[in-house]
Amino acid sequence: MSDSDGNSNGHGLPPVRGGRPRLLSPEVCARIVAMVAQGNHLRVAAKACGTSLSTIQRWRQRSRRGDPEAADLGEFWGDLKRASALGEAALLSQIEVTAAAGTWQAAAWILERRWPARWARRDAIEVRGAAKDLEGLSDEDLKKLHQRTRRHH
Repeated sequence: MSDSDGNSNGHGLPPVRGGRPRLLSPEVCARIVAMVAQGNHLRVAAKACGTSLSTIQRWRQRSRRGDPEAADLGEFWGDLKRASALGEAALLSQIEVTAAAGTWQAAAWILERRWPARWARRDAIEVRGAAKDLEGLSDEDLKKLHQRTRRHH
């Protein structure tokens, strides 16, 4: 059955393998890009827009393989990269503006978790003693040591 526009799915979207509308419509892509530009993680933006990170990753793979059904998503990948950079810059700007007032910690927290390679704290754990000293520890002591070191990571 076709709608008045000649679409076979009745939703105004191009049909995808069997007529089901694609989860990454142009509108959904635009909303995802806008949310990422605000500093949201792609996984959160995707879920908030009714799709998933795995769906986006599958479409990216299809696009890279040259799948004609993914051809219209070419700009989306570049838009996502730019949006991520804008989100990071906005949070850094917020830190700079609010640092004088002492309220920069929330934005710093987001930066640390969103881009850990650049922004995460680098706390060092000092280990004293030779490795063979660990051999004499009981299972209980090893468990306690493991729990203490996990708190620092």
